[in-house]
Amino acid sequence: MPVPTTVLVTQTFEAWLDVQTAQVKKQVNFVIGLLEMEGVQLGAPYSSAINGGTISLRELRPAAGKSPARVFYVFDPDRNAVVLCGGSKNDAGDLYETAKLTAATEFESHLKAVADEKEKKRKEVAKKKKQK
Repeated sequence: MPVPTTVLVTQTFEAWLDVQTAQVKKQVNFVIGLLEMEGVQLGAPYSSAINGGTISLRELRPAAGKSPARVFYVFDPDRNAVVLCGGSKNDAGDLYETAKLTAATEFESHLKAVADEKEKKRKEVAKKKKQK
């Protein structure tokens, strides 16, 4: 049974998507919608694991893998899908090695922001308790 999932996107991903063609944007938004509906259960041909790297990186494959576009994401400790970056298999260089590095940096930033927000909320609760 599908498990609806919150999908968060980074500014790096948004910047990449902004410069894509209307067709690629449509395909990417479709697979992100599938990710939102299916969560961790989304599999082939729309999603697969990326081996190697420092995080449990996965890729979304628009148009069931028939598009050269790729969208890289992970699940954070709160089970949100975090879309980290995108790329094209048509670009020069090794898409996957570049994506692994970019995704790791983006995920580290995401985790820090989440931790900072939780700490801020914890301090607010403590302050309210102290005022009572």
